[in-house]
Amino acid sequence: MYCDNRNVVKESYAGTVGGTFTCTNYKGYSICLINDGASNITLTVNGLSFTVKPNETFDERIGMFTEYTVTDGIQHRRRIRGW
Repeated sequence: MYCDNRNVVKESYAGTVGGTFTCTNYKGYSICLINDGASNITLTVNGLSFTVKPNETFDERIGMFTEYTVTDGIQHRRRIRGW
């Protein structure tokens, strides 16, 4: 069986804290963000911004990154995959 190390979860979070986050000791490859709140969340990574609407899931490969930004104050869950 082949195991793609880029699909390893390196960070997991649930709550309302947003801001700019740095991937410590790894490089991110993809993000899964689930908006559990009542307002849109903006996710910015590699200069690209994505709007995640309430009850929507964003689960995409982004390409290598070491920093990302999430809107503060909105209930959400996120997983960062990387190597």
